[in-house]
Formats: sequence, structure tokens, C-alpha cells
Amino acid sequence: MAESYGLTEGGPVPLVNRRRAALKRGSCGQAFDGCDVRLVAEDGVTDVGVDEPGELVTRNPGLAAGYWRRPEATAEKFREGWLYTGDLMRRDADGHYFFLGRRDDMANVAGENVYPKEVEDLLLRHPGVRDACVVPRPDPVKGSVPVAFVVETEAETGRAQTLKDYTLAHGAPYAHPRDIFFLAALPLGGTGKVDRAALVRRAVDLSRRS
Repeated sequence: MAESYGLTEGGPVPLVNRRRAALKRGSCGQAFDGCDVRLVAEDGVTDVGVDEPGELVTRNPGLAAGYWRRPEATAEKFREGWLYTGDLMRRDADGHYFFLGRRDDMANVAGENVYPKEVEDLLLRHPGVRDACVVPRPDPVKGSVPVAFVVETEAETGRAQTLKDYTLAHGAPYAHPRDIFFLAALPLGGTGKVDRAALVRRAVDLSRRS
């Protein structure tokens, strides 16, 4: 089993792990043959360096021509032959790409960028966590802060403060979840993916009640 990365309008698979190449756990792979792939800074032009986060853009023969009857979205995403995916990744020195999350999902905490997947991966290393989703919540002081929704394992219960202490001990202090809420299961959308928008709304609602 090997990971890859793709999107319908993007080729559809710009990044793959080759069967006979060395695999790196958590990596989407390397650029697929015939696909040009870049990571760009927030200006949409400047290429980022090794191990720096950036938005994935791709140019290949399989790109869609645009979005059906959505000229504004087409103009935003398709620029000078490149598709701007909205997905944030980093690339290591060997050319392996690692998914960090959607640009819209990122939390800017007092000027520091927090990528939900990195916090989720950290939480999932705790034995008391079966599943986790981290979303940004508006904050009057920091701008936004990460909030986590966690599904616990049957074997061990990791209460909120325990998990906060764990993320503080093993991750960047500014990235630790300010609140942790426990659910029986994470909500899913129509495509089977976690419904992050619903959790953003729920995080805001829960903060108002507290």
C-alpha cells in the first residue's frame, strides 16, 4: 500500500509513491512523470525552499480546462497554465511531498501559522486518541487559535488537560489546542471526509456557551 495525491481537476494524480522507490511514511510521494509541480509562497509566485510550507501548484497535460459555469473560480484557480490547488505541503531534500492541510483550514495564531494535520498527527500519537480533527476558531487576541475534536480509544481515556500537556511537551507551544472536545465519532460530509466546516461552527458555538 502506498500513498499518493490527486484531485479531479489536477491531472488527476500529480504526486505518487513509485512501487520500486523508497517510501517515506506520511509522504504523498514525488512528482509524477510529465507533471510540473511547485510549492509557492502566499504571493502565489515565489517558490519556497526545502521543508518550508507552500501551496501546491501543478501544470500537466491532464488539467481541467476550468470549472463548469464558474468563471470566477476558474480565474482564481487556473493561472497561466498552472492549477493552484489550495493544498499546503512541504517538500524534503529528496523531493518527497508531505500534506499539511488546506489553506482555508490553517490557523494564524498571532502571526504563527498552525497546520491542522501536524497537530492532528501529534494527537494521534497519544495512546488515548483514536481520531482527531483540529480546526481554527476566531480569537480576539491571537486572531485565531486551534481547537481539537477527539475520539478516544477504548483502552485509555485522555482527558483534555492531559492532551493539552502532551501537545505542549511534544509540539510548538503556539500550536497546542486551546480547547479539546470529545466526540463519539467525527462528523462526515457527503464525500466521506470529515466535515470540518461543521466542526468550525461547533467550536464557535461551544466557545460562546463557556
